Formats: sequence, structure tokens, C-alpha cells
Amino acid sequence: MNGYQRRKQQKRESIQRAALELFSIHGIKKVSIAEIAERANVNPVTIFNHFQNKDGLIRDVIDLLIADQWEKYRKILKSEQSFLQKLEQIVASKVESANLYNSELLQTALSADRNIRVKIETLYRDEITPLLIKFIKEGQESGHIRRNLSADAVAIYFDMFIGLAHTHPELFSDKKQTSNSTREIWSLFLYGLMGTNSGGKNATDKSS
Repeated sequence: MNGYQRRKQQKRESIQRAALELFSIHGIKKVSIAEIAERANVNPVTIFNHFQNKDGLIRDVIDLLIADQWEKYRKILKSEQSFLQKLEQIVASKVESANLYNSELLQTALSADRNIRVKIETLYRDEITPLLIKFIKEGQESGHIRRNLSADAVAIYFDMFIGLAHTHPELFSDKKQTSNSTREIWSLFLYGLMGTNSGGKNATDKSS
């Protein structure tokens, strides 16, 4: 990549970052191209040259966000850590996303752009689901998930729990100073799947 191409790529990334920041704070509909250009310190014409229009910029930013989030989850799920360690990191990542990004951002993009919906559906079917099933099997083998539960049922249960972390990130934002409510939620999640408390350490037990 020569100097011109590097500067062009840096300018594009600056626009993407500025747009994501403003979309996350104010929502997609309330942010104008002029505001994005001011935040990125570029001329509005530059944005049109790179992305054609606001819809093109939104699509590009959402693609970037999805790819970034999926890469985080993929690394966690493919790591050599224990089932509980992976679960904690997944929840922590979801909490971080909830704190950084406006939940309306992705919802608006999904409702407005069929291409984004198709891309997410394809990603979920071809990449996320196989890794999630493998993760569930790890939990069953380690005794944290009952073996007689189907992967579909557990996946739905996971979605409910991760959804809780997304809507109430304050419950999971500081694992070293967890409240009683947080400990109870972790206990309900883990021992609800196991059926009974087997005496093993749960996700909030840090003793060795």
C-alpha cells in the first residue's frame, strides 16, 4: 500500500469511527452527514466519495461492527479456556457492547436494510450456530449443562441470559465486586441447567 492508498484508508476509517460514535450516542436517524464530516474532520463530499450516501455509510459501519463483535466471540469460543471462563468472557463482551453501542443502532439497520439481515442470518447459520453447538457440548461434558437438554433449547436459554446482560449491563459490569443479585443470577443460570447444585464452583466463585 503506497502513501496515497494509506491516507485514503485512514480517512475512510476515521469516517467509520466518527459515524459509529455518533450513531451510538444519538441513533442513526438523528445524525447527519454534515455532523459525521465535522467529527471526522473531513469535507462532506469526501464521505459521499467513499460511501456514496448515508445508507452506504450505515451499511459499512454495521458490517464493521458485526465483524468486530463476531471476531471477539469466535476467539472466545475457540480458545482453550474452560466452559465457565468462556461464558464469563462472552457475557463481559456483551456488557461492553451494551455500554459502547446504542441498541437502536443495529435494530434500525436490520429493519431498514435487507442485505444486513441476510448477512447476519448467513453468519449465524454458517459460523455462529456450529460453534455454539460445540460450546453447548463442552458444557454438557463438563457437567454444567444437563445432557438430556437439546442444543436448540440451551441456545434459546443462552440467548435469554445474554439478553439480560445486554439490557442490564450494570449487573455484570464489575465481576470483582458482584452484588448478591448478580451472584443469584449466575447461580440460577448454572444450577438451573444442572438441575441441582453439585457442589462445584460456579462462575462467581474465584477461589482455587
